[in-house]
Amino acid sequence: MSIITRIRNNSWIIVVMVGLGMGGFLLMDAINSRTGIFGHSDTIGEIDGREVSRQEFTNLQDELFKNQNQMSRFEQTNSLWEYLVQTTLMHNAAERMGLGIGKTELEDLMTGMNMSPAVQRVFSNPQTGQLYQEFGQFAQLYKTNKKDIGKYFKIDVKGLEDQAISGAMTQKLIACVQKSIYTPKWMLEMEQQRTQPIDFKFVPVPFASVKDAEVPVTDAELGDYIKAHSKLYTNEEETRTIGFAMLAVAPSSTDSAAARTKIDAHAAGLHAAADIKADSIYFADNYGAYNGMFFKKEQLPPSLKDTAFKMPVRSVIGPYIENDKFRLAKITFRQTLVDSVRSRHILIPVKEGMDDKSAKAKVDSLKSVVESGTVPFDSLARKFGTDATKDKGGDLGFTAYGGMVRPFNDLIFLKAEIGKFYTVKTQFGWHLVQVNERRGSS
Repeated sequence: MSIITRIRNNSWIIVVMVGLGMGGFLLMDAINSRTGIFGHSDTIGEIDGREVSRQEFTNLQDELFKNQNQMSRFEQTNSLWEYLVQTTLMHNAAERMGLGIGKTELEDLMTGMNMSPAVQRVFSNPQTGQLYQEFGQFAQLYKTNKKDIGKYFKIDVKGLEDQAISGAMTQKLIACVQKSIYTPKWMLEMEQQRTQPIDFKFVPVPFASVKDAEVPVTDAELGDYIKAHSKLYTNEEETRTIGFAMLAVAPSSTDSAAARTKIDAHAAGLHAAADIKADSIYFADNYGAYNGMFFKKEQLPPSLKDTAFKMPVRSVIGPYIENDKFRLAKITFRQTLVDSVRSRHILIPVKEGMDDKSAKAKVDSLKSVVESGTVPFDSLARKFGTDATKDKGGDLGFTAYGGMVRPFNDLIFLKAEIGKFYTVKTQFGWHLVQVNERRGSS
């Protein structure tokens, strides 16, 4: 009894010891370098020996699904993980088989006729499937000076190459598997027609290993077989089997000389054009491109950006080669412009049932009212505006050059004075416009 009494009298010692023991277990878990509350693990999973980091997964998810708002984040995560499992297993299997992608083949995947779907997603219009014009500049830089791509495109070239390689390796592996599998037709027919399990043993014999001379087939045998299996050769719709080969077409020296002679003649024609109007007519008559817009140095392709800002106005640049074509350019005008303009407007669209004159008359009347000072511009915009800017008093904020449709852009950047009111017609209707502020110049 004395021992039990002593334990009862000193029970606080037992409580303290139990508490220290539990605290020790918690502390050991807390300081664990990978799973504890003071530790950190960036790895979210492992696929066939490959660790997938959280940063890699997040970056890839943002890149692949940046324009796909129809999928939830949860759906994107599941889809991406399945994609990583498939591509990793495929890639590892391909490496073990000795499959690979060479330098020339990779360049073809990135810029050639066998372009990777990953590259097409970046440089093609998702509605039409046509490549953007910027792809020509990307292809030229990729072939000549890959490190400069980052100056003109916000693209992870290494990541894009990895996607192209992964897709090509997958296709090669699938092709190898498909070509290595052979199932005799009689076996398929037996499998389809069998009504009860049958045990049998077989050895596959590659079709190519049997010489034609060892198994002669007569025309009569072929005719009998076709008659007995006529349903297999009957199609409700007419079909064709087409074989084709892609041949790279390169110009001969004669072709290049003829093209050079033709472009030299166009250079003479451009030199002879006396003014901007003559320039535009010459370009239009000879399938050129002339839009009358101003371009900053950084907006021009590498082959033009330095030369165009050194040569005098009315100079013809070229012929020069860009994207495997002879090209010409002419400097029609040079001017220092503001970098951005803040403006506001009131839009009166030319709606069905309202002719152009009525819309113009309404804009002119609003211009007279605001110029008289009787009603503030923002009050008129809130009452008569028809677009989303009406709730902000017509304020369009700051706009860079080229950010508006052509007539509106030319007015606020080239013609309008700060504070004055102007009317202009665009494809959206008639606008009452006021320029409030200009910033920078270049």
